[in-house]
Amino acid sequence: MERRRPLPKVLPARRIVQWVTTAVVVLIGVRFTQWVVPHLDARWPTVDRPPGVEAFLPIGGMLATRHLPEAGVVDAVHPADLAIFLEICLMSLVVAVAIYCSVVAAFRVAGHWRTQVTEAEYHARLQDIHSPAYVHPGVSADR
Repeated sequence: MERRRPLPKVLPARRIVQWVTTAVVVLIGVRFTQWVVPHLDARWPTVDRPPGVEAFLPIGGMLATRHLPEAGVVDAVHPADLAIFLEICLMSLVVAVAIYCSVVAAFRVAGHWRTQVTEAEYHARLQDIHSPAYVHPGVSADR
């Protein structure tokens, strides 16, 4: 008969975090409902709109992005979702390309430079920088 291993200690803490997060989301939903219902009845709400609602903005943006090609129109409920989501996607694409290009360019320049000097010159130049990141494993750092 196999003995079961005891559960890791992280699982109870994880469950607590999950339940607390669920409770917070439910409370945000209740508060948002208390804010929306008076609007539907053409009354002024007695509670403020909960700021936690903005956490769901990216989800609305993804749904609006999916809705745009299917329906051919921008969702009228919250058009800012789509605009913000597409802007974030575009910025992350530009930043990713910029980071990729800067890393590739640096390695290409370093590779080209590496072929232009001898091994001894290469390590001597790296030692002149005086940075632990450039210390070659075969060369002592206190030179």
